[in-house]
Amino acid sequence: MKFFKLNLFFVLAICLSLTFACDSDDEDGGDTGSVGDDCDVTRSYSGDIVPILNQTCAIPNCHVNGFINGDFESFANLKSLADNGSLRNQVESGAMPPSNTAGPLELTDEELQTFICWIEDGALEN
Repeated sequence: MKFFKLNLFFVLAICLSLTFACDSDDEDGGDTGSVGDDCDVTRSYSGDIVPILNQTCAIPNCHVNGFINGDFESFANLKSLADNGSLRNQVESGAMPPSNTAGPLELTDEELQTFICWIEDGALEN
């Protein structure tokens, strides 16, 4: 009987630990670490996305006119990648920018957030 009570105690302790460990530290109860959670501000293609592209993507030997893996100097090309999900996948996974780029080796958290929110808002040419 002691063995059963001891096992029951440990099971309850583990369940309670997991319950509180998975609780958010955010006062609103939201997940503070997820990308795409802070999309309350509309991101602009010309004001927010283009500057990131010019610094990290549309640079020599990368996503420029004639580049086989996508021309990010053209809104239409970028829009098609945003619409089919591949742009989000590439930036969210960290595959882009690549480690052999002449530009920054990774997007900042703010740049990543900007891309995700812009895509979630429909990747508009605004």
